[in-house]
Amino acid sequence: MDYLNLLDHGGIMMSKPAKRYSVIKRIVTLTVSLNTLFFVTISALVIGIYLFSSSIPLDLTLIILIAFVIAIVIFLLLTKLLIVIINKNLEPINQLSILLEEVKNGNFYPKAKIEKNNELSDISKVVEEMSNEIDRQERIAYENYAYDQLTGLKTREAITEEVNKKIFTEDKKAAVCLLQIVNYKDIVVIKGQEVANNLINKIASQLTDILNEDNQLFSKSEDELVYIVQGFNSLSEVQEKTDKIIAHFKEPNVIKDIRIEIKIFAGIATYPTDGNDLDELIKKCDLSLYRAKQTMKKQLLFYNDTISQEIAYQAEITEQLSQALESDEIHLKYQPLIDFKAEIYGFEALARWSSPVVGDISPEIFIGNAEQSYMIIPIGNYILRESCKAQVAMKKKFDREFMMSVNVSLIQLLQADFVEKVKEIVNETNINPNYLTLELTESIFINATIALDDKIDEMHKLGIKFSLDDFGTGYSSLTYLQKIAFDNLKIDKSFIDGVLELKKEHRIVETIVNLVHRLDMKVIAEGVESRKQLEYLRHISADIIQGYIFSPPLNLQDANEYIDKFYKLSPKTRLNDIMKKND
Repeated sequence: MDYLNLLDHGGIMMSKPAKRYSVIKRIVTLTVSLNTLFFVTISALVIGIYLFSSSIPLDLTLIILIAFVIAIVIFLLLTKLLIVIINKNLEPINQLSILLEEVKNGNFYPKAKIEKNNELSDISKVVEEMSNEIDRQERIAYENYAYDQLTGLKTREAITEEVNKKIFTEDKKAAVCLLQIVNYKDIVVIKGQEVANNLINKIASQLTDILNEDNQLFSKSEDELVYIVQGFNSLSEVQEKTDKIIAHFKEPNVIKDIRIEIKIFAGIATYPTDGNDLDELIKKCDLSLYRAKQTMKKQLLFYNDTISQEIAYQAEITEQLSQALESDEIHLKYQPLIDFKAEIYGFEALARWSSPVVGDISPEIFIGNAEQSYMIIPIGNYILRESCKAQVAMKKKFDREFMMSVNVSLIQLLQADFVEKVKEIVNETNINPNYLTLELTESIFINATIALDDKIDEMHKLGIKFSLDDFGTGYSSLTYLQKIAFDNLKIDKSFIDGVLELKKEHRIVETIVNLVHRLDMKVIAEGVESRKQLEYLRHISADIIQGYIFSPPLNLQDANEYIDKFYKLSPKTRLNDIMKKND
């Protein structure tokens, strides 16, 4: 929709010839005419009285009457001339009226035909300048409304009506594809707004080259772009096109000699299956995109009714989670960490939630939900406090120090008072900070928007230890090992599961163990479930084992019973006996 069309659609008609205003002209004409009539009447009356009351000869009377008529004619001509002169001098007022009428009708470039330089010509120039400025501002407003300033693409608002009329009234299928650069905000913070702006501009340009004109590429927000695939025969065509786009952006973009890794997710909805207008379809795209980012399993997800149900379920969880702490619905379980010296190294505290409304909720679901709703802050503080209390209680009961490992969310770490909150809980519970480990996942560092080194260093000075959890599931694990002084490293369960099947996994796990030991760190293998896995990990000198082979997560009472039974067993046969008890 171009600028003129926008004006038409807005109900502003372009200028028509303005009618000439004649009120002043009529007033002037009427005034002069009445004056003339008054003059003629009085003159005639005076002459008539004079002639009838005097004994003037007839021929002289005739001459007087002829002279009177000639005088009247001359007076009328002079009156007419006066009216013309007055109207000519008042014409600028009429021109100014025409000028204002033009501006009112939407013509912002009118010209008043005022030749003389006087007050009215000055007023007309001011009106012209004002109308020109109004036009300039309207054009700027339109450009901001219709075109995204970063990419030059049309905006969603400007294109909606056009798309609804041209595409979503046909019998042909169409797919709306919403692309989001999910790490855009991190790029803004780490690389700067200028680099991020240049990146978006470049991505839009590349997409324009990849797509064709029929795809109706447009901007939805600063980190979201939308394109439409028209007349497809099968969803595989749409997926193939979107997969091609996602694959294209797996390669880093270079902006001003800076390499930028970008990650794009896509949500797709189809017409007429999922909706009949652009707004409805984009809402469905948003839901698909949201779900894709939640699972992190697929970068592309088509909308379906299951997604709506899942998101409604998530909304219900969010609502119930807000009162879970107050209702004592969240509780902790503790999974033992056993070393090859047949000692309990410690426990990992694991949160569990049993809701009377939605039932038992998987930690993956409710922890992710708590992070998105920022409920993870009070929940995380609760978990840390209760696990510290449990560690202190175990020490008092068994006169042994056990390491207590607690998972920490990125949301918690980013809080300005996080370090102070940890210190407060340490002092409140009286735990020895040397036996407290905070577990950080690789995703924390992938998604972090600020340096966390200072916070980690400050807590390290207190004696608190740090463990890198789920090692191997991220993208730059070795980089983190170089930058941050971790005390432990947890090998992800996916590697442990593979050691019995693939020799390649053997080499990878063995290499990890050797590398970590050289960095003076302990290796914890999580998710160990079989004797063969255990023997292999013993063979490559892993330090600590966590998994169902030794124990599932236990409530505090059962954990205390487990400790009691564990140390009643002979150290020589302890590990074997514990495994038998759990077979």
